[in-house]
This record gives sequence, structure tokens and C-alpha cells, in this order.
Amino acid sequence: MQRLWMLLIPIVAIALLAEASPSIGVLVSDKEPGTRLIVSGRVFDPTGKKPVPGVRVYAYHTDATGVYNKPGIKEPRLKATVVTDAEGRFELRTIRPGAYPGSSGPAHIHFEVSGAGYDKQWPDEMQFADDRAITPQMLSESKAKGMFGSIVTTTRDARGVQHAAINIRLRK
Repeated sequence: MQRLWMLLIPIVAIALLAEASPSIGVLVSDKEPGTRLIVSGRVFDPTGKKPVPGVRVYAYHTDATGVYNKPGIKEPRLKATVVTDAEGRFELRTIRPGAYPGSSGPAHIHFEVSGAGYDKQWPDEMQFADDRAITPQMLSESKAKGMFGSIVTTTRDARGVQHAAINIRLRK
């Protein structure tokens, strides 16, 4: 039994460290309905070549039904603020957002970035390539931005969790 505990302690410690990391944000509880999504992001300087540590990334989005919060409450319910690590990386653990009810626009995740010597900025919203509202023109415009395109393709792991990656380029 003691040997089992000795094996489990490092695993538990790693899990707790990951949850406590300022570069990892959890936007939803396990009880939130929707398809689980992990967004891996990276923030780069204006040249697009150098990762920037210490950038504050505020992310928010709708729930799976396309609603930010209860009527009358303006603040989004699903939100998190993270700080990029030494390699400019961040991670968001959330659900796939829904499109606004009655809207023809695609579902998306909003970002606000600032810090590390950069003023507050609002990069393009992250959208999903398999969203029916994404047009060929939108997809083409995103692809033209290369690694900084904001329309992402998701993959699904063995547990059914979707994964997406996005790169953000800061402006001067």
C-alpha cells in the first residue's frame, strides 16, 4: 500500500501544479454542459517570431447555447485570465461555445491581451473551421494570415475532448 502511495504522490503533485499554473485557465466546471475543449495558445511579438512571456490573456465566450449570462447580467459567465509562460504559451480548459441564438455568425472565443510592455489589444476572435457559418471567404482570409489565422481546426482525443491551437501576434 505504501508503494502505491509513493507512485501516486508525484502524479497528484503534477496535476495540482498544472491546475495552479497562471498560464492555465479553467473557464468551466465539470458540470457545465457542452463539448469539452482545450485551447493551446501562444503569444508572439509584432514580428511574429519571438514568443512573449508575461502577457495577460483574458478569454471569454458563450455557453453551449450561445448565451453569455442570464438576462440583465452583462459580464460573461465563462471567462478566465491567464498569463503567458516563459515561452509565450497559455492554455484554456473550457467547452466549445455556441453561436448567438438567432444569429448567422459563427461561434467564437474573444481575447483581450495586454502587458509585458504592450497596450491592451483585441486580437481576432477564435472561430472553428467546421462551423457551418464559416464561409469560404472567411476561411481564405484566415489562411492568408498563416500561423496567425484565427479560424482553427479541432482534433478530438480518446476521451472525446476537442483540442485547438491559436497563435496571437501583438501589435506595437
